[in-house]
Amino acid sequence: MNNKLTMAIIIIGLSVAETASSKTVPNEFKCINSPDNKPQVVDNVLQCDLRSAFDNHGSIAKQTFGIVQRIDFASDIRLELNPQTIMTILGEDTITFPTQPLTANIVIGKSEGKEQILPISMKLNPVFTKTGEICDLKFVDLKPNISEFRSPKLPNWISKGIEKILNNSGLLRQKMLVLANQAAVKLRTQVFFCGK
Repeated sequence: MNNKLTMAIIIIGLSVAETASSKTVPNEFKCINSPDNKPQVVDNVLQCDLRSAFDNHGSIAKQTFGIVQRIDFASDIRLELNPQTIMTILGEDTITFPTQPLTANIVIGKSEGKEQILPISMKLNPVFTKTGEICDLKFVDLKPNISEFRSPKLPNWISKGIEKILNNSGLLRQKMLVLANQAAVKLRTQVFFCGK
């Protein structure tokens, strides 16, 4: 790898880390597989084909000197709502959700068709803190537990730095809590004794 390409990759990685730690607000997390963009329950499985992007009306491009246009996130979340899962929700103050793969693409370039994609993969193993029981369940805190943040184009030390920043991001925590509480509302509608 030549020195210019290495330097460009390091700048991109550091810019992404800076963006993740700044006050840049991600677009809403959306479940693109449901009409209301919220998690849904189908055949006792909580489903969310999660999609989101960080672009903040062009501020990422400004922060990265025009290099990074946006960061696209994707994860297809499935959680079986079997009796064991329900009992865990009822009985514990914290709930550890199964590990989910999460992918991201850093979109580099200014014009359609000439964009370059820097692919990233990671794993998400969130631990949520809850209050209430099934009928008044509310998620109040979480640790995202992002791990194995990788990109074939980023040096390991940059990947590890971004992983640490994402795990400590208050904005990411806030967006994930909104999504989790939307899922809790959907869950309540599936439990006959909670009423309407």
